[in-house]
Amino acid sequence: MEQGKSAKATIAVADFGTFDGTVSLALSALPNGVTATIAPGSGKKQKVTFKASADAQTGSSSVTVTGTSGAITQTFTFTLVVS
Repeated sequence: MEQGKSAKATIAVADFGTFDGTVSLALSALPNGVTATIAPGSGKKQKVTFKASADAQTGSSSVTVTGTSGAITQTFTFTLVVS
């Protein structure tokens, strides 16, 4: 994404085995100057809007997504690039 702009993404939550619960998502380790807003709702596809300030940290950052349902927690990371 570019400094001073926003970008949208969808995070899909897949059922696993007999699990079919509601999952709450949280994002962490965002680069300085970047915010992420997860749209309200508990569907299997959650929409996220990233906003980068005009002076947001540039380069590649590993962002962590944490999904929680009751006592179950799973995480994964992805690379967010700000230019």
